[in-house]
Amino acid sequence: MRGVVERLIEAADRLTALSRTNLTGPDALHSVASAIHGLCEAIAQGERAGLTRSQILEHVQEARHAHARSGFISHLQNWPRGYPGDFEAIERILSGRVSAPDGTLEHWLEYYALGSAVSQQHRLKVRKQADVIARVAFEREQARILVLACGSAPDLRSLLPQLGRTTASFVLADMDGEALALSRRHLEPYVRSIHYVQTNVVTGIDQLRRFGPFDLVVAGGLFDYLPDRAATILLRRVFGRLLAADGGMLFTNIAAGNPYRCWIEYMGAWTLIERTDDQIHALLDAAGLAHVPARLSRDATGLALLVELGSLAAPLLDAEASGSWGADRAVG
Repeated sequence: MRGVVERLIEAADRLTALSRTNLTGPDALHSVASAIHGLCEAIAQGERAGLTRSQILEHVQEARHAHARSGFISHLQNWPRGYPGDFEAIERILSGRVSAPDGTLEHWLEYYALGSAVSQQHRLKVRKQADVIARVAFEREQARILVLACGSAPDLRSLLPQLGRTTASFVLADMDGEALALSRRHLEPYVRSIHYVQTNVVTGIDQLRRFGPFDLVVAGGLFDYLPDRAATILLRRVFGRLLAADGGMLFTNIAAGNPYRCWIEYMGAWTLIERTDDQIHALLDAAGLAHVPARLSRDATGLALLVELGSLAAPLLDAEASGSWGADRAVG
């Protein structure tokens, strides 16, 4: 165990020592990336050796403080809005803009973070959400579309101004009123019919039901934070109370085996619930949706599972074929 602790301390010291070196050239990225990888390897070894999270954090505090000099990474550590992965953090990830001063360790830490595959998967899944929303909005007359845990609605915003030329209506639901306010400022000048609902999207389903039934329900990274029981309840309620009989749902989930896990958990404070394909199917089974068409794929990074259900997986479902699910059936 002593050797494991020594490696943790050495890896943390190696990273923090970089703040005392010349980091003005392009080679600086490689020095910083190498130190990050060494630190993550040492953390993983500590976990395998049985060190607790608090024990590991005790030995890497200086490296964590170095990360905190980046305003973006400090945001991930401290949750200024009271929850991880808030809309302000996602806005920064989507922009890819580095704000830390050039030539500093925090600049390269932020550069690495925003350029990493774990940040790229956020951009790719927002693009996937936008593609699915556009397809349903333009192909279905008077489509009704619900976005759960919408944040600042980057998927819809990426479709402006053409989204205003559809006959679709939208409902955006999120627990953060300021996220909804930002969405409203961007979307209302363009979108004909849109409603904003501030609610917990797991427990507040009945607040959303009056706007349905929906042709499409989208739930971006929400499942990254939902334990199995809450995820099962949400799926059951979406298909039992919200979706039209020929509707579809898209959600995403960080895939098991995320190689950035140690970094974002210990240098940030961003813990995600990872799942395998089999675990996604187990959620569907537990929600009574084993018969619902399902298509699972991965984004280009391989880090995010893209789950398409109902009409998204089987383009044409009639009520008789789908039989047991639809907005007229109260499940759960």
